[in-house]
Amino acid sequence: MHSREPRVWTAEELALVQDVADRIWATLEHRRAEADLRANEERLAFLLRLNDALRPLSDPGDVQEIAARFLGQHLGANRVSYAEFQGGQYTIRREYTSGVPSRVVEGREFTAAGELRAALQRGETVVVSDAQTDPRVTDDNRATLQSRHVAAFVWTTLHKNGRMVAALGVSQVTPRVWTASEAGLVRDVAERTWDAVERTRAEASLHYQP
Repeated sequence: MHSREPRVWTAEELALVQDVADRIWATLEHRRAEADLRANEERLAFLLRLNDALRPLSDPGDVQEIAARFLGQHLGANRVSYAEFQGGQYTIRREYTSGVPSRVVEGREFTAAGELRAALQRGETVVVSDAQTDPRVTDDNRATLQSRHVAAFVWTTLHKNGRMVAALGVSQVTPRVWTASEAGLVRDVAERTWDAVERTRAEASLHYQP
């Protein structure tokens, strides 16, 4: 609060300002808590729907396709890709796309560089709101992302027994500020996709065991 003219504020006025500030803060905190609760409920409901959709599937490719589609439509993303790693190469057999061309990748080298590569190799979730301005994106990676219609993305990798086995990527054709909840959801879906894929392969192995 301010005055255009010199003014001696009374104790009552100062107390009123403090009271109003406290009430505004309490209201904002209450609204934030409500928003967080709604977001958490929506996240849990989405994961339950995803689990129900993946449970009856028996083909690893179908699992990857359905998981990618569920996540892409939920987040309103342009692309969701689930990649499997073998050594330093990765394969993408199916993905979800909206407004961008789909691609199948077989045995391609993992080309992420610099800080992004180091973070992914540590199993961290990388969140980039604008690939053209983020200092963690190298010039080579920036050019590659631009050619693939990627302006913003969330990437996360899964490590099992000390090695990188899978990754899940969500991307946008325009810059986007991802929330912590959205980044966490990408990680959750990656883990559930991995579990479902491994389950189908284990079941197939038992079924065809001589």
